[in-house]
Amino acid sequence: MNNSAHHLRSSALLLSRYSPPRVVCTQSLVKSYVTTSVVPRSPPPPAAKPSSVGTVNSPLSSIPAPISLPERTADTGTFAHLFRVGKAYLTFFKTGFSSILHNYKSTRALQDLADEHGLSALVASARITRSEYQHLIRARHDVIRLPAFGLIFIIFGETSPFILPFVPKLVPYPCRVPQQLSRQRRLAADKREEAYRTLAAEPTREAAAKELNELSGTEVAHVSKVLGVDSVLLPLKALRRLRVGRRVEYLSLDDTLLQRGGGAEALDSGEELLMAAQERGIDTFGRKEREIRDALGNWEKVTKAVGGIKPGVWLLKPENWAQVAK
Repeated sequence: MNNSAHHLRSSALLLSRYSPPRVVCTQSLVKSYVTTSVVPRSPPPPAAKPSSVGTVNSPLSSIPAPISLPERTADTGTFAHLFRVGKAYLTFFKTGFSSILHNYKSTRALQDLADEHGLSALVASARITRSEYQHLIRARHDVIRLPAFGLIFIIFGETSPFILPFVPKLVPYPCRVPQQLSRQRRLAADKREEAYRTLAAEPTREAAAKELNELSGTEVAHVSKVLGVDSVLLPLKALRRLRVGRRVEYLSLDDTLLQRGGGAEALDSGEELLMAAQERGIDTFGRKEREIRDALGNWEKVTKAVGGIKPGVWLLKPENWAQVAK
């Protein structure tokens, strides 16, 4: 009897020590990132002294990791080669998933701060750097897309790379393969070329200084194509105008932080530079790094000349920005 009681007490002690791990519901992760308001809801915190070191570029975990695909040799069969390619992609996606979870955890304190004060107040008081701002924005973007992307990955597995190019907006940043990024940027360049062929304003400062409420419906549709925020699923004019307004608001905060950290020249080469240019309606497909940096330099000049980011800037072709800024 005493031995039985002793074993029961020992088992209870072991169970108390090894309780099952708590499962975090994906829905709760998404819910915590849905709020994106930048309106301050309480007095901003005290200003922090800005630093130009490491304040511009988001952590590497917020962009795709390098991927090395195996080359097919003469003695490698088709099935064996595809199997190796699939394994390489599987490793890449696993790294992406780990990055997404890491980014979520590491931005929680910043998210709480943004919920309390609003992003615009944090930027105005120099309480946040561009590196932190981009880290938070991209973490939000990725967590919201994680359930849909995970479902695609579960269903298609190693063949997911062949599906993802058709649903690019469902893919989190760290899980975007090079072929997908290249295809997206080529299509974006084609759309901009078509948009400017249909509508391109005279390169004047008056046109570049137009506010959103001064643009016609045709001009708003043009700007949405240049910025890549148009969608066949959202044809309503009011929704287009809303999307353009959100991009202007986002870029206004991003530009403030970018200038505070040293400007476009402080951007890292590669994905960080390309993302910044794409978001500002600048073509990157097939262009050299120096060309892209020069275009961003002209962006800085024209936005300064018209008193900030105005939707009218995108009525002008980027090659005319420098002329307007004189």
